[in-house]
Amino acid sequence: MIEGCETEGRLRDFGLDLRKETHERLVAALARARESRRIRHPALDAKTASWAMLLMGDAAIDPALSDDVRKVIDTLAFAGSDDMEPARA
Repeated sequence: MIEGCETEGRLRDFGLDLRKETHERLVAALARARESRRIRHPALDAKTASWAMLLMGDAAIDPALSDDVRKVIDTLAFAGSDDMEPARA
């Protein structure tokens, strides 16, 4: 799909719109999750964390099978600047 998006204009526009919508929804979901967990000072703002998670998804071969990916996502999404600890993968 990525290769097709590069050569076909309509598919590229669709992919970009889908990516933007996914990013916006993930930002909103992170904000709600952080609020429910009472994370006052996240280590990363929701927009930056969302982009990082989307990029990880692009690069991961099979993220569903990796505990390491889960640890990184938890750190990106929920680590607070006040309680930041080194994460080990």
